[in-house]
Amino acid sequence: MKLARKYVLLGLAVVLFAALLSGCSVTVGPKPIPGDIKICAREGSVISGWVYIDGYDMDEYIDGWFRPYCTDWIRTTLDEEHRLEIRGSTRTWRGRFTPTRDRQIFTLDTRDGEDLDLIIY
Repeated sequence: MKLARKYVLLGLAVVLFAALLSGCSVTVGPKPIPGDIKICAREGSVISGWVYIDGYDMDEYIDGWFRPYCTDWIRTTLDEEHRLEIRGSTRTWRGRFTPTRDRQIFTLDTRDGEDLDLIIY
């Protein structure tokens, strides 16, 4: 009787140990890769304002009519989609972009004054 009880307790311990192990999985993904990008307004476009990426003020201003047409290099994460906003004095342009390499340049344009077009170089 004591022997059977030992095996039942041992079996229960094995099952609990297996359940514990199966619930403790860790998924490891690739490390985020940083890179520098530039955001530019096409010369002559109506786009002008402060640059925000993922809701953060980049402390950079671009202006399609005057200057500066481009930001300085901005550090961001490559191979991730980012939200872009250009906040002007009377309107805000919004778009999304995914930088794929370091030192990539994104030029902004708008055909109708409303929708933001991204040209990737």
